[in-house]
Amino acid sequence: MINKLIKIYPEIIYKLPSYTTRPIREKEKEGVDYYFITKEKFIQMEQQGKLFGVKNYNNNYYGSNKNKLDEALKNGKKIIILNYNIETANEVKDKIDCNFIAILPPSESELRERLKNRKTEPEEIVKRMENSIKEIRQINEANFIKYRLVNDDEKRAFKKLVEYLKELYPQIL
Repeated sequence: MINKLIKIYPEIIYKLPSYTTRPIREKEKEGVDYYFITKEKFIQMEQQGKLFGVKNYNNNYYGSNKNKLDEALKNGKKIIILNYNIETANEVKDKIDCNFIAILPPSESELRERLKNRKTEPEEIVKRMENSIKEIRQINEANFIKYRLVNDDEKRAFKKLVEYLKELYPQIL
C-alpha cells in the first residue's frame, strides 16, 4: 500500500527506509525497503546520534536516520512515512510531529500465512506471532493512534488509507 501511495503522490509522500541489521529478504531493495548494515555500523551510527526510533526487534536492530528525514523535508516531501512497531511509535510520539495509522492483519491465521509466504523461517514465525499478538493488543489500547486499518482486502484497505490521509492532511492531499 505504501508503494502504491508513493506512485500516486511521488512529489508529496516519501517512505523513509529504516536502517536494519537483519539480512535482506528476497524481493527487498537496498535503500528502498531498508538500508541493510552490520551491527557494528548500526551501533556506531547510534552512538554518533544519527538515529532515532531505535529498537532491537527479534535480535535485529532498526532505526531511522535523522539526516535522511531532514533531507526529505528539504526536498519538499510533505508526508514522511515511518514504518514502526507500536513500541517504537510510543517512544517517538512526543519527539517528532506525527500522525499514526496502524495497519493490522485481518486475523492471526492470515498473518501466519503472510509470514510463510515471505519465506520466514518456522522458528521465526513462532517468535513473530507471539510479538504480533502482543503488539495488536497494545495498538488497540493506544490512544495516540488516529486510525486503525484492517488490511483484509487490498483495494478497500488502500482506499480507506487514502481517505484517512486526506482527513489528516486536507491542505496537502
